[in-house]
Amino acid sequence: MFKFKLQSVLNVRLYTEKMEKQNLSGLLNERNNLIKKMDLKVRQVKELSGNQADLGENKNVREKLVQEFLLSELKGIWELEKQLEIKDSEVAKQRNKLIEANKEVQILEKLKQKELVEYVREEERQDQKFQNEVATQMFYKQEEEWI
Repeated sequence: MFKFKLQSVLNVRLYTEKMEKQNLSGLLNERNNLIKKMDLKVRQVKELSGNQADLGENKNVREKLVQEFLLSELKGIWELEKQLEIKDSEVAKQRNKLIEANKEVQILEKLKQKELVEYVREEERQDQKFQNEVATQMFYKQEEEWI
């Protein structure tokens, strides 16, 4: 029966690869949430900018309030853009970690496959050797009976 001598190492690397995938998935979810927040703020700013002409009475007071709100929202958008850039760099780093983990797993998988092929060949050689021995013994037994 074939037993890969580095199976425990392969199991650890497979687990590491799984964890790296989960980490990447979490970072991508965080990134998508930032994008959604940013899109929502951009839409709110556009709506308020477009509706600024319909302020009615107390135009100056409302206009100042809207402008202050717009400025705070623009600052929020700017902060979200900074966070998004940071998150993008984290995602890129995590992708590289995942690629490395995947390479390590593939290396061990190839080694396991080569060892399995070698094991099967050796089993076939041993089987052929056994069959040859049985055939040789049968031949000598028959030869002794003829004499």
